[in-house]
Amino acid sequence: MKLIVYNGSGRGKSGNTALLLDSFLKGFTSVEGNTFEMHILMHTSKMDTFTAAFGEAENVLLAFPMYTDMVPGIVKKFIETLEPYCGRQGNPSMAYMIHCGFPEGIQLRALEAYLEKLSRHLGSRHVGTILKGNSEGVRYTPPEKLPQQLIRFEVLGKAYGQTGELDKDILSTLSQPERLPGWVATIFRLLSFTNFGNSGWNEELKKNGAYQNRFARPDGEDK
Repeated sequence: MKLIVYNGSGRGKSGNTALLLDSFLKGFTSVEGNTFEMHILMHTSKMDTFTAAFGEAENVLLAFPMYTDMVPGIVKKFIETLEPYCGRQGNPSMAYMIHCGFPEGIQLRALEAYLEKLSRHLGSRHVGTILKGNSEGVRYTPPEKLPQQLIRFEVLGKAYGQTGELDKDILSTLSQPERLPGWVATIFRLLSFTNFGNSGWNEELKKNGAYQNRFARPDGEDK
């Protein structure tokens, strides 16, 4: 089985998408005869190559982080190039991997429905969508603990490599919790009145010399 993989992260090989894909593909290639071809969508100058690869593929996996409740711009651009393939006979099967920093799986459900609709528009067999919340924490997991975080992706990749399907039980586990318990939501609401929720962002701003501009309004009326 040959799989064409599209990494739609703006961070390319250094992002969470790459970490999740690495584990999935480790399991996938552990099945004899399975191979994959990787395309990094942030290299937009190669968009014609990416589109042509789709036209020749039998199986596709499109992976990316959710961005403002939808797809990143580079993924949107790629999807738009597929319009000539809509309804074509012999289009590849489509599987998706999406993730976000929000901890609740429900945050990804609308995007999941959009991707299912995309498969229908293309006339592709819809294999399913892998959902993973709280993915931003993957980057900050100590290296010695990272394999434990990603083992389910490896098991899922192996099962997909064997059957061409995504194991529904593993998908359900990865998308949990669907919703946070009410008491947890209450704690988050209380923390919103403190600076705790901004601590991570503030550290990034400081590292990039932009902390002093954190309240800037370049498009505001007071410019």
